[in-house]
Amino acid sequence: RFVGWAHISRPGSNAVVGLDYEAILAPWYALRRAWTNSALLGTVTIMLFALLAMTNSMRLARRDRELRVIRETYRMATEASNEGFYMLRPQWAEWGAIEDFEVIDCNRRAAELVARERRDLIGKTVTDLYEGDTKATRMDSLRRAMESGYNEVTLGRPQDNFPAKWVHLKMFRYGDN
Repeated sequence: RFVGWAHISRPGSNAVVGLDYEAILAPWYALRRAWTNSALLGTVTIMLFALLAMTNSMRLARRDRELRVIRETYRMATEASNEGFYMLRPQWAEWGAIEDFEVIDCNRRAAELVARERRDLIGKTVTDLYEGDTKATRMDSLRRAMESGYNEVTLGRPQDNFPAKWVHLKMFRYGDN
């Protein structure tokens, strides 16, 4: 118990008050219980978010691993092929027409068909690779493929240093490429 007293101005009078320990600390216990519950709720919430983030991260890592395997398999298949594969991305002008096409990927055979190395082709544009009528013919074929979704054409050798005398092109639009 807590005991407190005070001398009162009346002669012979003192005031004595005794309070129970539990009664004195009851507000503090209530506040402590509220803070403990809030901390527990916050901890559980953080743990749930961490669990969700870990699950999502593991799912994304698994998907990334699967996509990497698919890309590696695709790369092996195209590199072993006797056909050349190019992936081109159109470059759009401000007014909405296609200005050019950038090589975003190709296989070894595709690079050989234009007498270049694969690393030299990636990032180049069709206008970098061809000149004159050949450039206009290639651009026209690619634009038609972008419009209709498919175009097929047989073209002659653009320059004497190209190893292939004739090239049969099948062009497919997939999404924006």
